[in-house]
Amino acid sequence: MALSFLLPGLRDMTRSAHADPPRYRITNLGVAPQSLELAESRSRALGLNRVGQVVGWCDVPIPVGELSVTRRRPVLWLPEPMWGLPAGELIVLLHADEITSESLFATEGEARAINAEGVVVGIVAGEESDPQQDPGVESHAFLWLPEEGPPFSPYDDLPVQAIFRFFEESASASFQDGAWGVADSIDGHFRVVGEKYVADGSPPVTCMRGFEWRSADRDRTALEPSGSDPWSQAYAINRQGTDDESARIGGGSGSTCPLVSTTACTAGQVALGYDPVLWRDDSSVFEPEVQPLLTQYASMDRDLRGHRIFGVNDDGVRTGGGGGWDEQEEVCLKVPLAWRPGISAVDELPIDELHEGVGRSVNRQWQIVGQDLTLERAVLWEEDLTSQTFEWIYNRLDDAQLNLVDMSACGWSALLNATGVSDHEGEGWIVGHGRFLEGIEERERAFLLVPILPCDADLNGDGTVTSADLALLQQAYGSCPVGEICWADLNGDCVVDNADRTIATSLLSLDCSGESLTEGFSQSSIPLEYIELWLALGGAEALISNEISTAAVVACLHHAEPAVGLVNLFALIGQSMEEVE
Repeated sequence: MALSFLLPGLRDMTRSAHADPPRYRITNLGVAPQSLELAESRSRALGLNRVGQVVGWCDVPIPVGELSVTRRRPVLWLPEPMWGLPAGELIVLLHADEITSESLFATEGEARAINAEGVVVGIVAGEESDPQQDPGVESHAFLWLPEEGPPFSPYDDLPVQAIFRFFEESASASFQDGAWGVADSIDGHFRVVGEKYVADGSPPVTCMRGFEWRSADRDRTALEPSGSDPWSQAYAINRQGTDDESARIGGGSGSTCPLVSTTACTAGQVALGYDPVLWRDDSSVFEPEVQPLLTQYASMDRDLRGHRIFGVNDDGVRTGGGGGWDEQEEVCLKVPLAWRPGISAVDELPIDELHEGVGRSVNRQWQIVGQDLTLERAVLWEEDLTSQTFEWIYNRLDDAQLNLVDMSACGWSALLNATGVSDHEGEGWIVGHGRFLEGIEERERAFLLVPILPCDADLNGDGTVTSADLALLQQAYGSCPVGEICWADLNGDCVVDNADRTIATSLLSLDCSGESLTEGFSQSSIPLEYIELWLALGGAEALISNEISTAAVVACLHHAEPAVGLVNLFALIGQSMEEVE
């Protein structure tokens, strides 16, 4: 995270100290410890929060008698130790000892999203194990709670275990039929959105219906489709959540039920027939709003098109994609899209000619990540600051000419998909998956991209780059370990060596303390994610009592990565509270 006092010009200073460094350092998140010996094990990152915690899934071997089967398991990765959990490795959220004799294969799952408090949502699926019957799959929306999380939570009266299956026993009549469900996103106020199969109409037809679930009510509300559509899906909620003026939920609404969706875009495919929908919270009642479509879609039969919103930020910027097969032109129109607040038109995000694409996530800085579907490559779209008018620019994250990531030196052959971008100040952290070379074999691995900033050279966090930081850098010499953000790697080549020392030496005496902010320092000048966690750990009392000095707070927070700054700040709060007692 680049805090507000880290001036944009500092990146140029680093460029002058080292020839054309990459923009991001890449971290291979690896696989879960149980999977290290599994030759075909894959990992994918699906989401992250504002303090750098990542969720996704990993292939894990599961013992069944004398045999072993491979199952997809939900996982969590932490940049720093927290809640009694280690940092730098994928932590499995669903374990083998949770398998029952009645459902031997109830082990598949994905962690889809995580909020700043560390609450994780996703999906877990199970198969009936009765050999006399065909396996029947049931999938459930799940919520995982940190076992040693913040002392306040709307879930305080629930057993704080690793897993809690929620809203399956709801009294909502419209959700009593059909067990299938998934939780896709969670906001900072513990509100969850997703979708679930329900029975609708007469005679009843099983359809998908989006929902939003508020922890305070312990019940879900169906998100109504647009017009006479029978189905809806909710993919994303913005971080601000329950503020009625700012709550936004993005998804889709369809005319065909049951839903048949496909990532293909070819002649003769099943009719799509769905449109993007944004639900706005108005007087505690969600009303769907069908977004305006691109002009070229206006004449297309709706049954041949499909658009959905997959990401929404606190400004109301949305991203997604869609299209369909145009029989006359014989061309696929599946394009990445963005909706800007207050703009009636839809932006068609730039992409290579005749390529398909989709936007997956958008942050507060209006950075959008997604995928070029034609190439199967991770993409970043952002505002072109050199343009006199608003323009989006297209960046393929593994493009060698752009040099956003040092691919060859770090062992990556391709970045396949970018699924999440965080709300870190300045520039977001990005997660996804790619192909990583292990020995002579390529493996599918989750990655994390963190912007490289000059003040990363202040390794001890004292507010200035000094000889002490050079000493710490010297101690870190060597290849960057799997699963750990290598902060001493200042040129992003996944090794700490003399090249990084040269960069750090050129930055000696660089002021990273943010002293210009010490006058009139207040909680309003502190990033929101820090305030939320201070409150959780009693930080507000320490600040109000002035037991923590302004200079000490600034020194703790100056660093680019949030986890290090938070750990330092928490330690400071703990010291201060002990002195008060």
